[in-house]
Amino acid sequence: MVEERARAERAVRVLAVAVRVGDAAGVDAGLLATAWEGVREGGIVDGASLALERVPARWACALCGRDVDATGPLRCNACDAPAVLAGGEDLHLVRIELERAHGDDGPASPPHRGERA
Repeated sequence: MVEERARAERAVRVLAVAVRVGDAAGVDAGLLATAWEGVREGGIVDGASLALERVPARWACALCGRDVDATGPLRCNACDAPAVLAGGEDLHLVRIELERAHGDDGPASPPHRGERA
């Protein structure tokens, strides 16, 4: 996805990538960082940094919508209904920082923010 976007923007190099990782996304941030080190070698992403932002999982009552503390039973303290996952399950590509060739003032497509990875 990063290389595709860089090519679409006529970039000569990717400088940095930022990703938001939800705790409940099923992605180990440490393994993602290690994998990035391997795939970024060579080509347009060579040497690009990776910034990971952790997003905690958030649970809420399925009936009344109140937040539920994930450290205890996943049930609402107010109405005893079961909790549902209400946040932190996504993996988002937040930002790609690019270097374009000098003199390349051609049209660039609009920035993509918050793309799902």
